[in-house]
Amino acid sequence: MSLRERLKRQPPGYNFTIGRILAIYAGLMVTLFLAALDQTIVATALPRIVNDLGGIIPISSSILEHHINKFKVGGSEVSPEDEEECRRATSILTLGPASILGAKKIVQSIVDAATAPAKKESFARFVSEEFASDPAEREKQLDANPGLWIRLHPNVSAFVLPDLF
Repeated sequence: MSLRERLKRQPPGYNFTIGRILAIYAGLMVTLFLAALDQTIVATALPRIVNDLGGIIPISSSILEHHINKFKVGGSEVSPEDEEECRRATSILTLGPASILGAKKIVQSIVDAATAPAKKESFARFVSEEFASDPAEREKQLDANPGLWIRLHPNVSAFVLPDLF
């Protein structure tokens, strides 16, 4: 039996020929290989990308809308001015210290505490932790809880849902 005939054969109980099954399998393998290659490249380049962008990443209007609605449903009072300011946002700040301290204003939002109990504990540490007077100890604190960098910024607006407390 020639190769062409083997590839045209349809095994019993299958809807596809052997050739089609091999083509599908080859397509899946190529897709997985390209995904793995892409992940390797992105993972290696990510620190450089974040540095080039200065810790700022784009945010979609649908995500902003989600956060605004979460706060309203959760009982937080959001003034029309604050809501308008949030709607104008096109990007968010990552927790890079240089980006945080270099920003003109920081709007901190914490949502979903009811579904992520660790957020309550993390926020409690964020609010209650006293900064050490020793610079080396303070550096250790900031490494252990990067969110503390936000407390060093002079212009922060924080929006949190009541279930965080």
